Amino acid sequence: MKIYINGNLGKETHEDKVEEALKLGWVHSGGNLQELTIVRSTEPLTACMETAKNNNAQFVHRSYTGANTYVSLAESYYPDVILSMPPGSNEKIKIFDYSIPQKILLISSGDNGINETGYNTEFVENDPITAETVPDELDLESFGSSYGLGKIAYIMHSLNCSSDEARARARATGSEGGVWHQTNGFGKINTGEAVNYVLPVLTIGSLSALRGSGLSVHVTMDSVANATKYMLFRRKESENYRMIYEGSSLTFEDILPEHANYTYMYLACNENLGIETEPSAERQVKYRVGQFLRLK
Repeated sequence: MKIYINGNLGKETHEDKVEEALKLGWVHSGGNLQELTIVRSTEPLTACMETAKNNNAQFVHRSYTGANTYVSLAESYYPDVILSMPPGSNEKIKIFDYSIPQKILLISSGDNGINETGYNTEFVENDPITAETVPDELDLESFGSSYGLGKIAYIMHSLNCSSDEARARARATGSEGGVWHQTNGFGKINTGEAVNYVLPVLTIGSLSALRGSGLSVHVTMDSVANATKYMLFRRKESENYRMIYEGSSLTFEDILPEHANYTYMYLACNENLGIETEPSAERQVKYRVGQFLRLK
């Protein structure tokens, strides 16, 4: 696992703490530091994303404000490199204006999954760096976000899965019970439960309609009883599948990146299904679906 920390000149002490928090998230999840490579960069963020992509890194983390302005940048490098940032405030105010989740990974900060900083976030994590005070310190997003990234990176590395699957598992098993909360997001990340989680997939679907005009493709998925969410994946020729849509709609307008031969698959999921603990035929089917998702 390789992660770039994008920082600012003259802020080396801050970046030292960001790196320490990231390592703690990894180690507290059960990770071995010998399997984690962290690269520090003071390049402009766009240049850093390109460097990270060229060097096969999975994440770029920037513990500063400005997530609102980097949504398009994150989308342009997704899923090759995932941009991770805090929402952008150490006060409990809304500062990130887009819906959650986004291609950009947003993690704010607060003790025990209770947000103390800028809300409208995907997850909220403890700040492991700032010293505890009575009754409590102000948890800082710079360190809570990097600590949470260490957890997400561990899930991805442990299962050899995509970042999409790692985040989906963390959302489903977070301290908010799989439901998004306006201030706490999906809550605190439980890496153990996320790793052992069985994705609640009802079926792997074929496409009932596929029409295209140039690079624009209209995709229609079949309705599946009891499904609460559909996940659509696209693959170009011999490449691996990448998730391009997650939501409740049965239709999706896809814009292809270039002219080529593409195939689509989708998963129909029920987000209300619990975690299975006993082996069953259904569990075996879900495991095979999990193997399908573990494609980068």
